[in-house]
Amino acid sequence: MNTTKRDTGLSGFRVLIVEDDFLLASYIAKLLENEGCRIVGLARSVDKALALVDNSMPEAAILDANLAGASTAPVAEALRARGVPFLLVTGYGENDLSAEVLRQAPRLEKPVQAEAMIRTLSALTRWAPRPPQPAPRQPTR
Repeated sequence: MNTTKRDTGLSGFRVLIVEDDFLLASYIAKLLENEGCRIVGLARSVDKALALVDNSMPEAAILDANLAGASTAPVAEALRARGVPFLLVTGYGENDLSAEVLRQAPRLEKPVQAEAMIRTLSALTRWAPRPPQPAPRQPTR
C-alpha cells in the first residue's frame, strides 16, 4: 500500500463549510482535515455562515447553494467581496440557480466525489495567498 502523502497545496488553509446536511458537512470537514486544512466552522444557516465569514477569516469555502430553502448567495457575495475562493457543492444544476454569483461559481454536483472536490479546491486556492506555515521546531538541548 502506498502511504506517501500527496501535496495538494491545501495544508494550512482555513476553510469554511456551509452545508445544512450535518453528515455531509462532517464528511467534507474530515476530508479537508486529512489534507491539512483547518476548518473554521460548519454553518447550517445563512446567518451563521455570514457571521463566520466576518469573524473567522476563512481563506477558502465550500458552499451548498441552498440551506433549508434559503439561498447562499449572500454568503457567496460576502466571500467574493473579500477575495475568498469558494466552491459550490450542490444538487442544483446551473439553470436552477437564481443568483448570478452562484451560477458563476465553480460547481460540483452532489453526490460529490472526494477526489474531485479536493482537486477543485486545490486549483481554486493555487493562486490565493498562502497561509503562514509553522516554523520548524528546533531540537531542545
